[in-house]
Amino acid sequence: MNDKYYIFPESKQQEAPPSPSSSPTLSEVGGKALSLIRTSALQFPVPPGFVLTVSFFQPWLEQIKQTKAWESFLSRVASADPEGSVTREDCDAIKEQCKKILKLNAEQRRYIQDAIKAAFGHDNADHLGIVAVRSSSPEEDLAGSSFAGGYDTSLGVTSAGLQDAIINSFASLFDHRIYLYKIQHGMAADAPRIAIIVQKQIASDVSGVGFSLNPNNNCFDEIVISSNFGLGESVVSGIITPDTYVVDRFDPSNMKVISKKVADKTSAIWLDEESGGTRQDPNKSPTAQALTDDEIMEVARMVADVEEKYFDGSPADIEWAFHNNTLYLLQARPVTAHVPLFPEMITERGKEKRLYLDVMVMTQGFSDPLSTLGLDIWKTSLARMKPTMSTEGFDGLMFNIHGREYMNISNMLMMTGGTAMVNTALRPNDKSLDRAFASIDLKDYTPSYVPEGCKGIFGKSIKQLLLTVPNILRGMYYGKDSMQQYVKDTNALLEH
Repeated sequence: MNDKYYIFPESKQQEAPPSPSSSPTLSEVGGKALSLIRTSALQFPVPPGFVLTVSFFQPWLEQIKQTKAWESFLSRVASADPEGSVTREDCDAIKEQCKKILKLNAEQRRYIQDAIKAAFGHDNADHLGIVAVRSSSPEEDLAGSSFAGGYDTSLGVTSAGLQDAIINSFASLFDHRIYLYKIQHGMAADAPRIAIIVQKQIASDVSGVGFSLNPNNNCFDEIVISSNFGLGESVVSGIITPDTYVVDRFDPSNMKVISKKVADKTSAIWLDEESGGTRQDPNKSPTAQALTDDEIMEVARMVADVEEKYFDGSPADIEWAFHNNTLYLLQARPVTAHVPLFPEMITERGKEKRLYLDVMVMTQGFSDPLSTLGLDIWKTSLARMKPTMSTEGFDGLMFNIHGREYMNISNMLMMTGGTAMVNTALRPNDKSLDRAFASIDLKDYTPSYVPEGCKGIFGKSIKQLLLTVPNILRGMYYGKDSMQQYVKDTNALLEH
């Protein structure tokens, strides 16, 4: 029993010589590896592999911490301005030391041999095959943080290049981008930790990413899939514009493709299955659809299953690949680039969709929730200024929840003149809001009935508008008196 490596899928543990427990912690293996271990345990088709734990790399950390480059780095981290004091050159000096002095010791080599036998078969420890080597930091791929693209990944690695690939991933722990991300997100920069994954490399025919919600419009009823031929590196690195497919999961039992954008995918990255490594070649049919319609639905079902079974319904982001008509799950992580909704605001699958507008962000320019007192003052002010807009609850135009105020756009659309109000009163006032409305079909968010709280609002609004006419005329002809009355009313409101 040791804590230096873990293998996946779990079933491999039964074939292995004495090896670690099958229940690692986040602090031992990092977010990415923990995801692979747990999703494979849930019977998702994860390619086999193993993770070298944080403890495995403790001897290397001790070596690095004895160097002058590390001492210089620490002194700058301790300065009054750690973000500005530590330069790229400081970080590169540590990375250079990693590549210069680090080697696998005899004990580490033995652990790797055992892990290879356990993950890939008893008799091929010296014949690794072709693998991918990537980082798995304890701070990586979590709901509140993402180091996407920060750490080094090596693809198409053979037995001869395994040590160098592991060292490269380890050295990227000290990359300047990683350092800045940690400082900016309140993480300890002087206590580096990393685990490293060694996983069978899939020679993908088609691959890409999938999101269990639409990150473009924050729709929880749409799955978005991006794909290209070959390895997924061309998609995640952004070297090409991938195909994009949107799947409507409004009815989980009858998902359907509602949008296809087939791009001109000029090139793809392919695995060299003979000698290892990768190559980038032009696509023979760059405008061909990378996934068939059946494959789109197969990926969509996997995305939905990962969200439900692994993330308990929270939005999921996966990397996937097809090889010889078999779909594999390569990574699964929480979606970080979306606007989370309170549970009370999320409708059940198959129920009518709802569209909300954050009034605080639109009108006040801040996104932090109000205190109970602050929200009470806000509600009172709104009720005085716009009586017809102050109806509370999900059946009205406005509602407050957990320190925030929202406008129910769906309910507005069912009012007389509601669509015109959206197009003439809301969209022209904010370019980003206009783009958001342009990306969706308002019909998808229009309820089938007029909510109780919205009945009669149009008439009340007209009445309220007519009541302002005398005040307008008074202001035009008796400006000074009107200003005095305004000050008086304002003071009365504040006192109330």
